[in-house]
Amino acid sequence: MFTRRQALSPIIGLLAAAALPRVLRAGSPGETLSLGHGLYGMKTLSLADGIEQCAKIGFRNVEFTLYPGYPSEPEALSADARRAVSQQLRRLGLAASCLKSRPDPAATPEARRRANQEVTAAARLAIDLAVPSPPLVAVHVGGKTDEWEKLKEFIVDQVGGWAEISKKLGVPFALKPHVGNAVDRPERLLWLIDRIPRLRTVYDYSHFSLINVDLEQSLRALRPHISVVQVKDARQTADGKHEFLLPGDGGFDYVRYFKALDKIDFMGPVVVEVSAQLFNRKDYDPVVAAQRSYQVLAEALAARHKR
Repeated sequence: MFTRRQALSPIIGLLAAAALPRVLRAGSPGETLSLGHGLYGMKTLSLADGIEQCAKIGFRNVEFTLYPGYPSEPEALSADARRAVSQQLRRLGLAASCLKSRPDPAATPEARRRANQEVTAAARLAIDLAVPSPPLVAVHVGGKTDEWEKLKEFIVDQVGGWAEISKKLGVPFALKPHVGNAVDRPERLLWLIDRIPRLRTVYDYSHFSLINVDLEQSLRALRPHISVVQVKDARQTADGKHEFLLPGDGGFDYVRYFKALDKIDFMGPVVVEVSAQLFNRKDYDPVVAAQRSYQVLAEALAARHKR
């Protein structure tokens, strides 16, 4: 499905990028939405190559993954490497939109110390990659949906501590709801935000869609707290499980999505997240996946004022 033979023509890609509205150009007057791509689905590329490919395709921001084994995990990036990444972003006109981190919520003192160290390292990397300002550090907390009542006070304590670490370093901090996790729906996230006032969120409707949460209602409810929007398609499989797909491959209406973002006056990054369900496939090509995603989203952005 994702071999290079199926890649979009570079000429077509350039024409599509040239035809996009000015709102996609970082820093342009009247800018609203900035299309971006996450490096989560580009683990097989070097960090510099992944960033370069995002720019060539037409994306205007990049989300970095800090998980172990990724080229952008904090321990792998020296001071010189961080300066090089920052300079590359500036040269290409890209913003750093988000740092995807995964500290382990745990009750033991040693595990808590390690998690706090991970959040601190992520926040310091955000400061080093501040193009143009420190990107959001975003996490999700695991647990299971039926464990919410048991875990919610623990999550307040743990996530509240992480948010305080980020606050002291001047870096925004966010929690992302995730299908099947303890925090999987808007009302649970809002309950946490009431107790952790500076907590932001990454809004990813693909997770909400799997539990029949309404798009427009959830956007209105969460709007004051949304810093980044992630996009991908999702659907239920015949055996009752869920499957994540590239934007457009599951039939989701992105013209409707962008219109809904316009209605809540969202002015920020809209970032493609490629699921591990896809990038672990043998036929997966990260560049082709990024090109296809960009084409779907760019066309939807251009069409949202025509319907």
